[in-house]
Amino acid sequence: MKDKEKYELAAQQFWAEYKWDETMRALREYWIEFRRYDLLLEHFRPLDGPMMDVGCGPTSVMNLLVSDLPENQLVGLDPLVDEYAKLCPREPGIHWANALCEEIPFNDGHFAGIVSSNAMDHVENIDGAFDELARVTRKGGKLFMLVHVFGDHTGFRNVGHPFSPTPHGLGNLLGRVGFELKAYELIQDTPGGLEQWTEWRLRKNLPAWAIKNTRGMRNRARNTAKQLMNKGHLGDGLFICERV
Repeated sequence: MKDKEKYELAAQQFWAEYKWDETMRALREYWIEFRRYDLLLEHFRPLDGPMMDVGCGPTSVMNLLVSDLPENQLVGLDPLVDEYAKLCPREPGIHWANALCEEIPFNDGHFAGIVSSNAMDHVENIDGAFDELARVTRKGGKLFMLVHVFGDHTGFRNVGHPFSPTPHGLGNLLGRVGFELKAYELIQDTPGGLEQWTEWRLRKNLPAWAIKNTRGMRNRARNTAKQLMNKGHLGDGLFICERV
């Protein structure tokens, strides 16, 4: 396992300490409050074909969509999917693919919809990753992508985040590979927004280790927010696109 994958996996270990049904309840509330879940459902309903969550992690939004969009074939893709299965249950109604975004194991034009939440700044080959997204998305297919965006392209942040995009640069990249930007929205664009997200996790007792050390969690959250802002972090950019 590469250092980057070790870093990513270590950051997710706490999920094993938490009850899955409570995690799913909290995940739904998080997406509704902070991830424009209503807009996601509007964007993908109806959808004539399979849908994939890229960089799905152990708590994929596909766990919600399996009941909210039951007519769709759903895929969760992540290079650590098999490792995450040791931490959290796998929803049997979802096809889980253990693969990199740079090497998506599906045919050209396979997907009618792609969703990704704070994952694309984790990829090592950003051009190759977006080329692959475009390859597997059929013409007219939809993309709903959330990603950290910055005022300037600062490049490498840490081993888990080798890519720090600007809204303009990411919009240009999407256009180059064949996605037409239909809408853009900036979410959580202040340090208060990041702290709001942290407070939500504490109120919902998620994750377990945060409750065991509330003061430490608050301090870590504030430090993370300051570090991001010092690097020119604007917030989470929501890009809604169509494959042309």
